[in-house]
Amino acid sequence: MSSNIIAHCIVRSNTVILDGKIIYQESNNAENLETFLTNVYRHWGISYPKFFKMDILSKLAFITAEKMLENRSFCGSDMALVLSNNSSSIMSDIHHQKSIQKPESYFPSPAVFVYTLVNIMLGELCIRHKITGENTVFIHEKFEKDLQINYSNYLIDRNLCKMCINGRIDVSPHGYEAFFYLTQQEYALDFNIHKLVHTPDNIEKLHHQKIQKFKEKNVVESDGMALV
Repeated sequence: MSSNIIAHCIVRSNTVILDGKIIYQESNNAENLETFLTNVYRHWGISYPKFFKMDILSKLAFITAEKMLENRSFCGSDMALVLSNNSSSIMSDIHHQKSIQKPESYFPSPAVFVYTLVNIMLGELCIRHKITGENTVFIHEKFEKDLQINYSNYLIDRNLCKMCINGRIDVSPHGYEAFFYLTQQEYALDFNIHKLVHTPDNIEKLHHQKIQKFKEKNVVESDGMALV
């Protein structure tokens, strides 16, 4: 049985793109990714204090999933998470390493150390959205689309989930990007929902689509890459 893509969200270049439309954007003047994500959080009026305790990878995942899942009704066990990345938890690893590198200033923080496990990012999403289904993250240099499709479809075909958050997320000293998309059982689809068959070509089209820009108050056009 095949599945269909029913929603997607991209965060890159100080921009949040939901289903092909920019919903938040800043100029290149944002100091860093941490500042940008905090600005998005405040702009959307979210009330979730735990956000400020998360590492940068979890914050990026949080923002990417937030609007994509907003107003969607689902049972926690019916939703799965299948993500991949290249750099694992490198930013938290670097932070932790700095705290233990010199004997004279040796002071590791448990709050930092816990995020050196990349699957904690998945845990943060599961807690936020009450997801109790299958969740996993693959570490690959490139986005392995066939593996992504086969794994998530396996879960759907065997009724281990009805919907699945898929995608790629990376944060490193060189930059960042998150691309999430939501798939659903083909037969369960509402005919009013815009949908795409879950194929490598369609994933590629969504991931690298030309963005339809619009202007609104508090949105500033930008075409640069924000670095961590």
